[in-house]
Amino acid sequence: MLEAIPRPVWRNTLQVFASPVLLCTLLLSCSIDAPNQPKQEDDPPIPGTDGTVRVLEVIDGLLVMGGDFSRVGSEVAEKIAVWDGSAWTGYEGSPRFPVTAITGHNGRLVAGSNKGGLLKPLSFLMQLNGNQWELLEDRQMPVNALTSVNGKLYLGGPASWALEGIWVDAFGVRPLVMNSEGVWSPVGGPLLGGAGSILNFHSYQGDLMVLGAFRDTYDGSDLDYYAYVPDRVLNGIAVLEGERWFPLGEGFPGGAITAHEYLGILYVGGGIRQPDSSPLRRWDGEQWTHIQGIDGIVTALTTYEEHLIVGGQISVNGFAANIGAYNGTQWIQFGDLAGGLFPLVRDLAVFNGKLFVGGQFESAGDVEAHNVAIWDGESWDSILQGTGKWKRHF
Repeated sequence: MLEAIPRPVWRNTLQVFASPVLLCTLLLSCSIDAPNQPKQEDDPPIPGTDGTVRVLEVIDGLLVMGGDFSRVGSEVAEKIAVWDGSAWTGYEGSPRFPVTAITGHNGRLVAGSNKGGLLKPLSFLMQLNGNQWELLEDRQMPVNALTSVNGKLYLGGPASWALEGIWVDAFGVRPLVMNSEGVWSPVGGPLLGGAGSILNFHSYQGDLMVLGAFRDTYDGSDLDYYAYVPDRVLNGIAVLEGERWFPLGEGFPGGAITAHEYLGILYVGGGIRQPDSSPLRRWDGEQWTHIQGIDGIVTALTTYEEHLIVGGQISVNGFAANIGAYNGTQWIQFGDLAGGLFPLVRDLAVFNGKLFVGGQFESAGDVEAHNVAIWDGESWDSILQGTGKWKRHF
């Protein structure tokens, strides 16, 4: 049962510091990662990972974790690790660069990265073929988001790159889709303004929803980037209908990062632009409601034990916990994720009745937990064990 845990008095004075530097960090995926070191034979087990956990996904009955780490617990797991309910395992020849997005596509695990600066990103798109990793594309492809819908692989990234002559940064940013023959093509019209970055995908009422840092869209083909009149204002949220993008109300002016449907209602999390706005908002089909009692930047949402679980760099009712539970009317605090430089929850997943939390932190409640922690409904736990075996899961 999800119950509130008494918070330490000394933590009540902490407030979330949502700096411009951190916002750029989230939007451009260029965060300060917890450093990882090559494993030595006499290294003690880590209660978690030795680097940032960026993404958690349940795929084919397994929990897949990606990020910038080389160890999980006591064993090697380079950038990607899989939890089967009893142990963590890694893959031989895993990606070299930090994993920022993962998805299952046509029975294979696909992983992407967007690590580095805008001018020279260290980026890739790979798939797991049997028990070996192989390049899905032999060129630099900065990846912020991946999803697979009806046998098609969708990719979202920043606006400062091009693919097969499609200059995405010349006319804003657009997601790309790969057909069954491996050919990429842009989706919809250009998404313009803002930082020009796609951060996430969501399926909303059967349509593809894109979340990110963009302002509006243009349907024409003769676009003058410096003197155009937008067809529709989107503000960080765009829903694809046919070949055109459409807004949801006023959108999310601070930049949308994550979306989740709780009790049949759409919730969207992101950053804050206006002082009186909220980083968590609810869409009822006609208008947005700003959820009160939360401040900061929301980066992850999921449902656990009939509550909406919210993660990010946030404070809940003035308590800087970086995680909180919402039942539709009020907040419940059940511990905090803290420690390290800029503690932050990056992703959430529910697997085998437990809540998994990934990000960059050093403790969960009173438990030492490095970058990944587990909540079983009553208490926090950390990861200490692995198998050290290379397994073929997919």
